[in-house]
Amino acid sequence: PDESAAAAADGEDCAQKACANESNDMADNSGHSSDHSSDDSDDGGGGIPAGASYCEGLGFAIVKEEHINRPNNLEEMAKFILSEECKSIAILAGAGMSKASGIPDFRSAGGMYDTLRPELLTANEVEREAMRVDPTTVFEKGMFMQNPLPCLELKRSFILGTKEAQWKATIAHRFMELLHQKTGKLTRLYTQNIDGLEGQCKTLPREKVVPVHGSMDRAACEYCGEEADYDEFCEDVRRKIKDISRQDASAPQESSLIPCKTCTYAGVKPTIVLFRSN
Repeated sequence: PDESAAAAADGEDCAQKACANESNDMADNSGHSSDHSSDDSDDGGGGIPAGASYCEGLGFAIVKEEHINRPNNLEEMAKFILSEECKSIAILAGAGMSKASGIPDFRSAGGMYDTLRPELLTANEVEREAMRVDPTTVFEKGMFMQNPLPCLELKRSFILGTKEAQWKATIAHRFMELLHQKTGKLTRLYTQNIDGLEGQCKTLPREKVVPVHGSMDRAACEYCGEEADYDEFCEDVRRKIKDISRQDASAPQESSLIPCKTCTYAGVKPTIVLFRSN
């Protein structure tokens, strides 16, 4: 067990460094910025740690051990994964994993931040001006605690689309599910994505998935931390939050607050991590 834990830790650290250069070019569907930097003393400035092997086509590296023949292509990687030499696998995933599902991103041209129209949101002029200056303000914790409606209005279609499985898990998600089913070597999946598409992989144990920025497929109160019934939350969003895209004729004309059933404060939202949260 100790050796497996060490191997997992090494794999996680290695994957982080190997993905560092590429991750900045990816669309960030989490809505959160990622500040990746490589340590020249560790990887020689090339983005790959010393003693690691980069596998072309898979986009990750493995740490070299003297007794391991390093895989250099997909066929060799597949053989290595199935071999006794491979003990534990940890995956660090970003927006590229979900891009093929068609989920709209936040940061690219034409994305949510680029097309944000504060005048459509339920907010006062001071709040709207703050969002014009910096569109990410809509997802800041301070803004949410002061006025949760802009965040929920902007996320309405994403919340309901997640509930209705509008977007499907990609072949990359299914690969991870198969990795667990066929080998039992998947130790952990760390994902920056908030889309919750891993939840569609029913044989992938939820405890193996760590959504570091939270997830859209759960709900909780930002004040007291109490988890909310997800189905009830989605129904509240459908009935109480207006559709700023004006595509849902059944949506209300004006938004109203969604109180927590435990503390009564209007802090219920998807379990995504807001900007400036501790």
